[in-house]
Amino acid sequence: MDNVSAGFVGTPTTAGLFGTGGKFGAAQAFSTTSAISSGIGAFSSIAAGNASASQFNTQAASYELQAEGLELTATERGNILKKQLLMDIGSATASAGARGIDVGSGSPREVIEQSISNVKSDVAKIEAGGRIDASGSRVSAANSRASGATARMTGSLNAAKSIAGYGLTRVL
Repeated sequence: MDNVSAGFVGTPTTAGLFGTGGKFGAAQAFSTTSAISSGIGAFSSIAAGNASASQFNTQAASYELQAEGLELTATERGNILKKQLLMDIGSATASAGARGIDVGSGSPREVIEQSISNVKSDVAKIEAGGRIDASGSRVSAANSRASGATARMTGSLNAAKSIAGYGLTRVL
């Protein structure tokens, strides 16, 4: 089969779609190729924006989990202090009782009350620190989600730019 009967673009004697004897000229072929290229560019821009947004959203979810972990860790540290205090008070009470000391009044009671007060203060500080750290992670999560939205928007804008660029070449 020769070039003429196969419809290939080639020499001026070719009678295919884009040859001199064909249905479309070289300008139409260029225009079609340019349109396809613009469409592929637009699709690529949107896909890249969506991929970046997905990565940022995954990172945001990680920051949220980190925030929850920080709060749980602080709560657990506070609980450990409380348990340790109860064990210390129980041990001191048993030891004092074995020696015949009344721990329900006077100096022993004041020491126990002061220990309880100190542990309450320590627990409050630990939990506040956990909340502050968790807040930092939540801010990072919000920033990451915002970056994801920006990436998605940028992809869409670049797609529009690609299509608009094709439109301008058609006008000129």
